[in-house]
Amino acid sequence: MKFTEMPYKRLLAEDYIAKMNSLIEAFNNAKTAKEAIAVIKDADKYAILVDTEVTIAFVRNSLDTTNEFYNAEREYYDENSPKMTEMSQAFSRVMYESKFRPEIEKKIGSLLFKNIELSLKTFSPEIIADLQEENKLTTEYDKLISSAQIEYEGKTHTLAQIAPFHTNPDRAVRKSSLEARVKW
Repeated sequence: MKFTEMPYKRLLAEDYIAKMNSLIEAFNNAKTAKEAIAVIKDADKYAILVDTEVTIAFVRNSLDTTNEFYNAEREYYDENSPKMTEMSQAFSRVMYESKFRPEIEKKIGSLLFKNIELSLKTFSPEIIADLQEENKLTTEYDKLISSAQIEYEGKTHTLAQIAPFHTNPDRAVRKSSLEARVKW
């Protein structure tokens, strides 16, 4: 299947939050390490689904930043992904603090818990507004960069298209292409 043929459906933040809450509840209700590991596997499958949808939206947006549909999708995720991160952190915390942790580490490995420990240190609900602003600024920057129209050698180039000229063996080509880029 070609990337352009891949179906896309917006992942609603409310649905994500509800799913993560159900996974947290299932994990907390696990009677054995085996049951807890099964919930972790379900959460991992769900994370793959989520990552796929978000990635499709972001890539399609980056391919054409004038596409209003994918602009709206990017804006939606810019606003909601920090809230979704808060829920994934909540799931990570219950795993990290689980009474089954020793058995889970034996089965899955300790790296998972080292990564969780680091991620719990780098996120706090207090920074959600800052993350949303960072996302918006990143999107604005991406749009600016992708809008580059650089005139060089009688043709119009994007930043990616002019880049090979910057490494040309001929010093004059490198210099003139960089001057064109800087002029932009």
